[in-house]
Amino acid sequence: MIWIRKLVTYSIILCLISACTGQGEAIPEGYYPYEKDEVKQAVESLSFQPELPSYVPILAEVLVTDQFYIGETEAFDISLFTVENDILTIQMINDEMAVNEDKANKVEMNGNIPGYYVNEKYSKKLTWEKAGITYEITYRASEKELDKRDFIQVANSFRPH
Repeated sequence: MIWIRKLVTYSIILCLISACTGQGEAIPEGYYPYEKDEVKQAVESLSFQPELPSYVPILAEVLVTDQFYIGETEAFDISLFTVENDILTIQMINDEMAVNEDKANKVEMNGNIPGYYVNEKYSKKLTWEKAGITYEITYRASEKELDKRDFIQVANSFRPH
């Protein structure tokens, strides 16, 4: 009887430790972590607080962030580069930006948020707006191909930091 009580106690303690030290949601197979702490530090200097992806669809070797303005509108880029020179750029603009819906396919994301996916010859992109911020993921492939599902999966992973 005592060994059952000890087993239950150890199991509870192990579960509590796991819950307290967890890093949030698990990264799905085929997706990768990125230098999120570096990005969070750069985001602190912005006048707006965009959500950040929980993971990305490429294994990035280099990460570059950039704060800039489009006219009077503040914007922020995260650019990720692979060894093969694939480039993933995530842009966040502190405004609602127009999307050329003639070139885009409308897609539905979590929370009934409409997104607009464009598959051009040299790049693919997904654009959506949430809480007054426009988000755009652009991918220029050298080796690894991504499809619309990959873009939507990453977009659905965006969370407040």
